[in-house]
Amino acid sequence: MRYATSPKPKIAIVGGGFSGAAVAARLLRSTKYDVEMIESRPRVGPGLAYGDAQPYHILNVPAGRMSFWTERPRHFLEWAKRNGPELGWPEAAMAEAHSYLPRELYGFYVAEQLERTDREVSEYHGRRLLHRRATAMTLDHDRDVFRLALDNGESVRAEAVIIATGHGRPTRSWQVTGRGAAYVEYPWSKEATAHLNSVAPVLIIGTGLTMVDTVLRLKREGHCGHITAISRHGLMPRRRGDSEACVLELGVREASFGVRCLFEAAREAISRNRGDWQAVVDGLRPISEHLWSALSLTEKRRWLRHVQPIWNVHRHRMPEESAETIAALIAEDRLEVSACFVEEIEMSGMEARVRLRPRGTTRSRTHTFGRVINCTPGRSDLASMGSPLLADMEKKGLARANALRCGLDCDESGALLDALGRRLSGAFALGPMRRGLLFEASAVPDICCQADDLAQVVAAFLSSDDRQPKERDVHAIGLAR
Repeated sequence: MRYATSPKPKIAIVGGGFSGAAVAARLLRSTKYDVEMIESRPRVGPGLAYGDAQPYHILNVPAGRMSFWTERPRHFLEWAKRNGPELGWPEAAMAEAHSYLPRELYGFYVAEQLERTDREVSEYHGRRLLHRRATAMTLDHDRDVFRLALDNGESVRAEAVIIATGHGRPTRSWQVTGRGAAYVEYPWSKEATAHLNSVAPVLIIGTGLTMVDTVLRLKREGHCGHITAISRHGLMPRRRGDSEACVLELGVREASFGVRCLFEAAREAISRNRGDWQAVVDGLRPISEHLWSALSLTEKRRWLRHVQPIWNVHRHRMPEESAETIAALIAEDRLEVSACFVEEIEMSGMEARVRLRPRGTTRSRTHTFGRVINCTPGRSDLASMGSPLLADMEKKGLARANALRCGLDCDESGALLDALGRRLSGAFALGPMRRGLLFEASAVPDICCQADDLAQVVAAFLSSDDRQPKERDVHAIGLAR
């Protein structure tokens, strides 16, 4: 990976996590342009999701569905069996498609795919992947050229820009006062468990898969105190089983009747499958985008408000190993999961006083914890995501939130729409930035499909003689091996 700069990079990618890496690798394969990734972290590819994982954190998706290359669905599995033992995971040699492998190992895999692609296109075609270690602050667009100003005083010029910044900051609707180290905003940081008394009570805000990973980390690091996990609904990810996805006959007709009709159709399908809800949930995946696009804006809002929390815990499930650990901690009364709202957090040294209000009540109570860890999903509203670039783009009218206010507004190809709903020529979005427009925008298989399509769109845009997507020769230089 080169850190040298180019006087005129052609394609700039803002964000160096999985989304950015996926589209960067495909652009290097399918275009004649250099690619410059703007990422403040020292390494591009793994990102927050896989770069900061501990060795004992495992993926929540089986290895057979985690390939970096859509045309080679078993690629990660085959790579892990060959390379896992040398990297410190001897059990990877015996992995199968249904195995759950370490998240850190997957981070090594993603980084290697990007680095190998970079080496080979550089050797055969002279194209380069450049890493600009900085944070993008502002964006200006003058005719056919974009200019990104960085926090280190430098700037990047590009003919196309892709926003692939991933999830925003964790959600926070409560006030934090006082001073101390008891409240941690980022669950993957060292501070999340640093200097924590092994018997101190811990509060985890959020009850999704990040909560599961945090509980596993606490247990692994010797914490034996009580853990309280809360969220608005108090719902926890379900245990993943071995069901095979069933074929569902749902389409525009059912979606046109709204969320209630879809919900009832899913319940009927579960009944027909003898109660196997996992087969139905997995069967919805291939048709979910089709159904989502057929829903009206009002029905999409209804889904997000009433159904999304239920869907999430059934769709994003825990591996068996994680589920057994969580169940044992609950049985031992070391972990409690409940529906509560956080009203205020007051820090005082190594403790935090938290005012909690149980769901369905109007009275709140104050509790004291030795550590409070925010494991809520990333913010989706542009104004609160914590990105100076997105705030600048919205202020200048270069971008706007989509109608559901859970991501950037784009057309079907991923091209950004400005404040007036016009296509911003040469600017695109990928991954979680397209939430709301796409139903599934953050899972690895879905991001890889997005990256495949977007690479063709960008290549067509940059072509001087043909603006239509061209057929890609993905095996032209033998990269998928």
